[in-house]
Parts: sequence; structure tokens; C-alpha cells
Amino acid sequence: MPPPASDFGVTTPLPETGIESGNETAVAVNRNGVDTPEADSLLAPKFVRQVIDKAQIQLIFDRRSFVNLSKNAFDYDFDGRKYQVDTSINTTLQRYMLGQLQRRYAHSIGIVIMEPETGRILSMISHDREDPDNNVCTESLFPAASIFKIITAAAAVEECGLQPDSTVTYSGAKHTLYRSQLNRKNQRHLNHISLRDSFAQSVNPVFGKLGLQYLGKKGLISHAEAFGFNQEIDFELPTAPSPFSVSDEPYNWAEIASGFNRSTLLSPLHGAVIASTMIANQGCLVEPSIVDQITDSSGRVIYKSRPKTLNRALSPKTTLAMRSLMKETVLTGTCRKTFQGISQSPILSRLNIGGKSGSINSRTNEGRRFDWFVGYAEEKEGDRKIVISIVVAHQNFIGTKANMYARMAIEKFFEDVGSRI
Repeated sequence: MPPPASDFGVTTPLPETGIESGNETAVAVNRNGVDTPEADSLLAPKFVRQVIDKAQIQLIFDRRSFVNLSKNAFDYDFDGRKYQVDTSINTTLQRYMLGQLQRRYAHSIGIVIMEPETGRILSMISHDREDPDNNVCTESLFPAASIFKIITAAAAVEECGLQPDSTVTYSGAKHTLYRSQLNRKNQRHLNHISLRDSFAQSVNPVFGKLGLQYLGKKGLISHAEAFGFNQEIDFELPTAPSPFSVSDEPYNWAEIASGFNRSTLLSPLHGAVIASTMIANQGCLVEPSIVDQITDSSGRVIYKSRPKTLNRALSPKTTLAMRSLMKETVLTGTCRKTFQGISQSPILSRLNIGGKSGSINSRTNEGRRFDWFVGYAEEKEGDRKIVISIVVAHQNFIGTKANMYARMAIEKFFEDVGSRI
């Protein structure tokens, strides 16, 4: 249950909820929040448009609201009035993931599972060792690490015409990024690899070269902004933008493009929005939502969420290429051990699964290791699909990794062959 409204320090009252009038067609809403014909208008007041919007809802709820909900609806008192808040939380999935949470070795954990077509949040789970009531899912506290390779790969496909089978080269080790590995003149002992495999295996020098030699500062900025970096996410809860910056120093372009830095930060909520472009909405970002509707004490709906797509982050053709890269990551790349046995699993064998992992150590004095999974799962024969964004900040010992939480969530959500759980 969220803390009382007095804890928010908000004194601004909600807008008056008098019945709108005008020439528009009125819609009646029954006490269950279901649209009904106007003939049934005696059952509930009529409204023409919602009374409050997301910006006003943010005055009521802060980041501590909706932390680890076990129910998908609750009553809420604000300014002396009572409201019912209906959320999009899938209680079966939410309770299961809460039961699987391993807090012992983690400084913080953020889990966001979302419907990619509607933006409805099905599960949002937060663990913060220092502040248990904090919602880390909406905060940009975590280095994006190799998750940013999603943006670099999409940019390379769109800007440079690369395809999953395109051959790229690199020298040296796969997971280092020395200046010598980026030198155009260094043509000796080159390793040849496909873009698909370099993405799946998270080969830093390949993505460093893409950033340095092909995309440059301008290309990195434009594609990062297209995917929502440095921008407010319109959500019912206050949400911090994911910061992104790039200097004029060419080596920095390589660091940014490969995720080999701690300056590009990402929130778990934003990670889910990025993943949504891969399997829904023709490459457009989707606006996330966790509040389905808010009803006042008379049964009148004063807020109702509507699915909304935003700008196009990548073309439909590029989404197909990106899905190929992300599927390879699960099958043969950095996530292969976690997802082994897919073909024998009665649940996973029915799905298309793709993702990207990422990891980076914090600065020495903090002693944390940030561990990411951002991806998707969809039925091969059916219309159910989810996107997943999970980060774990391990401390001292490595506990349950983000990849494993992702597999747990996928298996739980799709275990019911029939209707949605």
C-alpha cells in the first residue's frame, strides 16, 4: 500500500470532478470502470474526457508509490477524498517474482515486465538495500553497459546498411577496448565475425569501431535521442531521464557505442520501453503506464489510461534485423547458459525469445557489479508477448543474475497456454 498522501508534502487538491458538458458524445461508466452505453447512464455519472492527466497524477504519487504491490487495486485517500486506483499489475506474475527475489547479495534490483503494444506494466519490483521504500525501477542509477549496443547496432543497420550476416572485423580480445584495437592502420591478425555473432557475444572492439569510424558523435546522439535518452518518460510516477553524453574525443565515441563506460545511465523502465520497439508498434517507442484508471467515491472515472506510441526509433525493416541479433544472444551468445534447453522446454519451445545482457563493475570503492538483461518473449503461435528489463547491482558475491530472473518471468507468464494469467 502506498504511503499516505501527507507523506508526499502535496497540498494541491485534485481538480473538481463535476460532469463535463458540451457537444461531444458522453460515455457512461459503471462502478467496475467498464464503458457502457449512454442508455445505462443512470448507473453512474457521465464524463466526456478524463478529469486529470499524468502530470497531475505525479503530484499525488512519488517514486515510492507502487513499490512491490501484491494487489492490482487499492483505495487511496488524498485531500480528504477517497479514490480507487486500478493498476495494470498482473498479480500472479508479480507475486511469483517477489517470491523469487534474492536480496541477500544484491545492493539493488529493478524488474520491469511490460506489454509492448500497450505499455501496460505487468510487474514492477524494486529492491534497494539502503532505502527499502525506494523505487529503483524509475531511477537512472545504473550504467547501461552493453545494453547500449542495442542502439549502436540499430544505428549501424539504418545508417550503414549492415545486416545480421554482414562481416565485421576486430583485433585483440573480445571484451577489451584499447586504442590500438581501433586503429585503422592495424590490419594484421584481424578476426572476422558476423554482426549477429558480434552482438550475441558482445564484442567491444567491433562496436567501438562502429562508433568511432562510422557513426561518429552526431550519429550516436541522434540515435540515442530517438530511443529516448535525455528525455522525460511520460509515466504516472515521477521518472528520471536516462542521461547520455558524448565528448568531441573520438575514443569516447568508441566507449559510448560499445557501452564501455559508466556515464551512460539507464532506468529499468526505460529499458523496457527500448525493448518494446523490437516486437511491437513498427519500431515506435511506447508510452508506459501502470495506472489503468482512477475512480472517485461516486464511481466516476477521473483518469483512464490509453495506449500511446511515441516517435519511431527504428524502421520496421531494422526491427527484423535486431530481433535476429537478440535471438542469437539467447541461443549462442552471452545468455546461452541461462536459456539452455529451450527446444526441450514445454514452455520456452513455444516462444521466440531475444535479449541483450550487459555487465560492468562500479568504481573500486563502491564494490558493485551491475548486471543487465533487456529483451522480449512472444508466442510463435499466438498473440501474447512481453518485454523485460532487469538490472541487479551485486555486492560482494554474485547472487541470482538478471538473465535468470528473466527466464523465471518468461516461464511463469507463458505457463498458461490459454488465457492471460
